[in-house]
Amino acid sequence: MKNLDQKMTIQEIKDSLLSNALFKISLGSKELFHSNFIQGILDINDAFGKEFTRAFLKNLGIEVNPDWQIRSNREKGNIDIILELFQPGSSESEEDTIFKTIVIENKVKSLPDREQLIRYKENYPKKGKPTFYLLSLIEPNFDFKKISWSHISYSDLSVHIIKAYISTCVSHGKTKFGFRISFDDLLNEYCEFTETLSRLGDYIKTIPEEPYNFYDGIYLGVDFKRIRIHDLILKLKYQQIGGLIRERLLTKKIKCESIEDKKGKFVPEDNIVYLNSGFTRSHGLFDIKIFLGNIKFEEYLVPHFLVVQLQGSQLRYCSYLLKRKVPETTVQVIHKEVIKGLSENWFNNTILGLELDRKGEGSGKKNDKVGYCKFGNEFYFRYDIITNKEQLLTICDILDYFEKLIDFILTNRTELKYSINTLSLYKYE
Repeated sequence: MKNLDQKMTIQEIKDSLLSNALFKISLGSKELFHSNFIQGILDINDAFGKEFTRAFLKNLGIEVNPDWQIRSNREKGNIDIILELFQPGSSESEEDTIFKTIVIENKVKSLPDREQLIRYKENYPKKGKPTFYLLSLIEPNFDFKKISWSHISYSDLSVHIIKAYISTCVSHGKTKFGFRISFDDLLNEYCEFTETLSRLGDYIKTIPEEPYNFYDGIYLGVDFKRIRIHDLILKLKYQQIGGLIRERLLTKKIKCESIEDKKGKFVPEDNIVYLNSGFTRSHGLFDIKIFLGNIKFEEYLVPHFLVVQLQGSQLRYCSYLLKRKVPETTVQVIHKEVIKGLSENWFNNTILGLELDRKGEGSGKKNDKVGYCKFGNEFYFRYDIITNKEQLLTICDILDYFEKLIDFILTNRTELKYSINTLSLYKYE
């Protein structure tokens, strides 16, 4: 197999990926491809395949008793790959005895999600003494050990596969994958692919001094849209912007958290800045949400936030209702009233002192003829186009913008709520 230790430039990484057959095959569905491939090579039902899987697990620190059998499953209960070490029942009516379960969550196009991993572990059956592994291209930005997960990078995966293959060849000789494909060639192509892909993380760094000009998918002179991994790059860049904003806020003793409302039990608090990053409509995004209060409507209490959102060239001034089980029509009715109290002091604010035409005077069905852009009925916004050819912003400029807007909201929460209570039919409780 090829030497995977050689240093590569970003252009060499791109060229290597474009010349790799498995990379091109993977473009249709990156995470599914990798999960299917890994499960496939660990589920070869012959002597070589069984020994290879045992050797692979041994590299993870998992010893397999010679009497145990191994089976694998894909996409079972939202989990990407499951390996079970078991001893078959002595008869068809007797259940198998499961000694060990290896649960692997795979993240290629997505970034590791701490809350998701916690949920998966909490909801997974305890039978079979499960051990949880996060396989990801990008290093988690949280302590995975504290939530009882182990981490395998794609670079580590390549090493584990190569070591398992070499040790298996010593005892069983070389083999083929199916009737014609050399297992050696297949694994060599795959490991070269994953190792090359894993090196991207070394180049994707965000510092305050760098230009904010990567939002179209071109970064470090490489058009990542062409190799169709711009989504991953942009997710990571906007997550890193969020990390820089968090650092600034923490130095000012401002508490930062993320909104996790999967079970509808999230209770927002005053004076906390809720951070979020993601990817929609082919663009990365980052936003902050600050809770103003609960809007009272009949039997409902609807949490209301002001939001600052960065996506591409747009800096958005937003109003957000956390609708939960509230009917869609109710959210629409509430929000049309709430935004009346935010027109001048938020949607048309001059906090940043930018000489820009505030956009968002939408009309028609999409914007509901209310003069604002919207996503659903829970998210209304207006925005500035903050980038142009004459003015090249830096990440530091972006951080300054967010800091000023956050300070404004936190300082003027009472006045903002008073304005809404005065002009809206629906008040804060």
